[in-house]
Amino acid sequence: MLIPNSDVAIVDERDLEVFELPESLKNSKVICFWTTDEIRNYFSITDNRIIWFDNFLSESATVFEGNVKEEIEIVIDERTFEPKILSKNIKEYEYSNFYQETGIDQNYEL
Repeated sequence: MLIPNSDVAIVDERDLEVFELPESLKNSKVICFWTTDEIRNYFSITDNRIIWFDNFLSESATVFEGNVKEEIEIVIDERTFEPKILSKNIKEYEYSNFYQETGIDQNYEL
């Protein structure tokens, strides 16, 4: 879905079939924010956790824990997007071993 007047597109599971997502993410809702610079940002969402990662596999992932469905919004503007934390109850940290622990390696086409 293209966002009007924005360089951001939102892709959900129906369109993510072309990407090979690891088995470890199959139990979550995965959405993708795809920007015109070809960076694909994935959000793996469960009831109490969001893992934010992208298609540059050398980076770490960002994790948000808590009541994520109620206390985090994604703010989209004409060029990009940004998660907005609405509560101090949300814990945010970097998950440096995310790609190794989920089985995503350089051969994945994310």
